[in-house]
Amino acid sequence: MSASIAKPLQVAEIDSLHAVVPYINYTFSPSALYSRTNVSARVKVLGELGAGGGFVTAQGRSTVDMDEIYGFSVYHGLHCIELMRESRFPESKAEADHGSPAHLRHCIEYVRQGIICAADTTLEHASINVSSDGRRSFGFDTSPSSQVWGTSRMCRNLGALTGFSKAYSVATYDGWDG
Repeated sequence: MSASIAKPLQVAEIDSLHAVVPYINYTFSPSALYSRTNVSARVKVLGELGAGGGFVTAQGRSTVDMDEIYGFSVYHGLHCIELMRESRFPESKAEADHGSPAHLRHCIEYVRQGIICAADTTLEHASINVSSDGRRSFGFDTSPSSQVWGTSRMCRNLGALTGFSKAYSVATYDGWDG
């Protein structure tokens, strides 16, 4: 690795990420990529981060200072989703099991906190179920033909964040052994 850094990341740049990583209008649809047995899903999402795995440093040093390494929450959450998928569908594991019960509990709590923090206000069409005695209950239709698929959402541009992560990756520093 070269001791020079193409783009030293400064704390002010981390603070301005909201401008660097804009919102985009995005419509989700079901994807076979994330099916229960598709082991390439992990590679597709997390593998695009490159050798540094999405970890960056805020100090612009020429060597890695382990006290100044940071990771973006979105990538931690995606790692946790993958761990939960592998836990539910063991045949989908792409690598050796590192999903201890404590790790899985951590991931469930981490994803819960992320959902609450994001507080996505997108309105989704509800399904109405009527019981035999006429009582109504409401929920969300999870079928592939659901109206939820096709709902437009405002999302952070993950491609822009991935580009940012690669540009300031810890893998560009001397001493990084991945």
